[in-house]
Amino acid sequence: MKQGDIEFPKTLAEKYQPQAVGDFIGIERPRAALASFLKAPHPAAFLFLGPSGTGKTTMALALARALPAEVHHVPSRECDLEKVHDLARLCHYFPWAGRFHLVLIDEADQMTHAAQLAFLSLLDATAFPPNTIFVFTANATDLIEPRFLSRCLTLNFGTVGIDQALAHFLAGIWRKETGRKNGINFAAIGKAADGNVRDALMKLELEILAGGVPEEKPKRVSAPAIRHAIQTIYQERAAKAVATRNRRILEAAGVPA
Repeated sequence: MKQGDIEFPKTLAEKYQPQAVGDFIGIERPRAALASFLKAPHPAAFLFLGPSGTGKTTMALALARALPAEVHHVPSRECDLEKVHDLARLCHYFPWAGRFHLVLIDEADQMTHAAQLAFLSLLDATAFPPNTIFVFTANATDLIEPRFLSRCLTLNFGTVGIDQALAHFLAGIWRKETGRKNGINFAAIGKAADGNVRDALMKLELEILAGGVPEEKPKRVSAPAIRHAIQTIYQERAAKAVATRNRRILEAAGVPA
């Protein structure tokens, strides 16, 4: 950090973002598979498949740090035929940093059809770039060519079974940030986030900002109470209208109100 720079506080999602493959919670199978891969890394293509907020991109970056690898991060909207050809040329050179090139394509199901077809050749064993690992992320495979899928090692980043681990994770952060052991329902936060760790951290941050004060629920009002309130409003308006009319009559007759 340079002198004069202002250091802004980080969000909980940034502060507690996993840095190593073993730091991730609730995705035991991907974590175990990648830990084994790191023992003997080699050129390969992975597809990280799962809902938003389950750590797909973060896991790819953690994998790059562990290799280590030079990262080429390409958003899906920018992944067209020309970009694939550029990556193919680039990955035939020795990486500037680390032992490997790691090509990260986010939301691969949104890349152009031409890019998918180009990857069919690039991911083939005869044309695979040396010292290169591809990581594609996607929420679903509906728009991905079956031939493309057959060339990738697919790891599912699901949220099944994450509830207990996520609640424990949130409780630990709560203790670190507030110095308190209890105060809120961590399991309920995880359930409300539907297993999305990033979303759960955002919800926890709101709880910390609010000091753990429970959110007020809107009160339910019965139908008779609503009818009574409406009737009261109409009666008050009618009374005001009658009073106004009487005052005007008296004023017209010259009688003081």
